[in-house]
Amino acid sequence: MAEKVNYYELLGVAREAGADEIRAAIKKQRTIWSNRASRGGTIGAEAQNKVKLIGEAEKTLLDAAARAAYDQSLNDTPEKTWVKEGERDWLQVAQQYIQDGDVKMAEAAIEQAEQQQADNPEVWDAAILIYESLDEGADWNRVERAATQAILLDPDNAFGYAARGDVYWSKDDDDRARTQYQKASELGQAQGNQAIVDYAQETLVKMDLHDVLTNQGVQLENRFNAVMGNGFISYTKETKEELASIREGCQSLLRTVERLNARVKNPSSDFKELVRGTKSDIESNIRNIDDALGGEKEAMRKPIIVNVLCLVIFFILCGVGGPIGAVLGTALLIMVMSWILTGDKIPGNLNNLPEDSFGHAIGTGRTALWLFANMALGLLAIWITSQMGN
Repeated sequence: MAEKVNYYELLGVAREAGADEIRAAIKKQRTIWSNRASRGGTIGAEAQNKVKLIGEAEKTLLDAAARAAYDQSLNDTPEKTWVKEGERDWLQVAQQYIQDGDVKMAEAAIEQAEQQQADNPEVWDAAILIYESLDEGADWNRVERAATQAILLDPDNAFGYAARGDVYWSKDDDDRARTQYQKASELGQAQGNQAIVDYAQETLVKMDLHDVLTNQGVQLENRFNAVMGNGFISYTKETKEELASIREGCQSLLRTVERLNARVKNPSSDFKELVRGTKSDIESNIRNIDDALGGEKEAMRKPIIVNVLCLVIFFILCGVGGPIGAVLGTALLIMVMSWILTGDKIPGNLNNLPEDSFGHAIGTGRTALWLFANMALGLLAIWITSQMGN
């Protein structure tokens, strides 16, 4: 079982403090921890729990009868003294620096507290907060050490298990991270620590979301890039079926994200933004697939029309000019089609087309096919007209 919370220590006041002093302390501590409650991670979860405890302290200590009963309960279970008489309480010093926002000084003070009060679970809870808040980034090795010590001293320390979950997830050890978060959630529920429960459950969903996007999402993206990267040789049934399959996969992925989102009862602002951004990306991919299908039809239409017109002119030149007209017609046909498809009058590198050209939209494979097909038609026309002259 978790130890009984000392509301006086929580507020930083003496047991003899009057109501006005307690009100002032409540206002100060509530402001400090409310500002931190919006932060992510175990820091935000612990801050939310502090706000909850401050509310409980307010109800208890500002009610004369409730305070008297609470004081009696403290007398019945005297607290252990962690600091010798005359010594400086380094834990209180570290906590004061935390409240002041001076993380560097808090780090130095908590290192002293670890030596002075190594058996005090509150020291290691404070150490977790500090080592996760360092200006240069979280020191996960020290966070793990602090969380481990906190759990050894208090096996029901939900905050310690949540911190260990953060450590293992940062090291890509997902299985161990899940175990720690699940334990934190169970303990939090038993202790009424809803902030830790919400954080642990939200993080577990984040891990599931990450796995889905890493596996299914990346696979769909690779399939789409493969279709677009290879170019469409023709507007085939296979192409349409592949794009339709990818589109259905994206819609299924979107439904999965929505199901995962529904599992989080009290989502943080960071989680809401993560889900919003993820859904937006998937919806954008679906639109890209629709554009690819629509663009494929459009990209086919104009070259075919122009090519037919060129062929008509080409055969007129063949009929009027004979072999010489056929040669000129072939050159004209190739230049016109090359310009339509690649943006160049003379065929260049077919694998490096300008992005604003029709050839880029259609695909390098079909660009080459168009040009070679027209050259073959031109040569065939030359042969036909030469035979007509015989």
